[in-house]
Amino acid sequence: MYGALLAACGWALATVPVTPGLVTALAGTAAGVATTALAAAPTHARLTRHGPRPDLLRRLVRADAARTAAALLALAGAVGAVR
Repeated sequence: MYGALLAACGWALATVPVTPGLVTALAGTAAGVATTALAAAPTHARLTRHGPRPDLLRRLVRADAARTAAALLALAGAVGAVR
């Protein structure tokens, strides 16, 4: 997944004029990837080892909310970039 996102972002930077919408889309994508790598994936690993502890589930819900917000930011930027 990370490779595909990197390729898509690189392709966009290479072929589309840099606009506020593109920058917003790239920032949202980067935030989603970073949240996945730094919060969601490690929490999933801990849940696998320790089971569904309430503190880990809360952390995962927060990570998922942040990833959803990042995806919405990326979507808004992409829509703005193609206008």
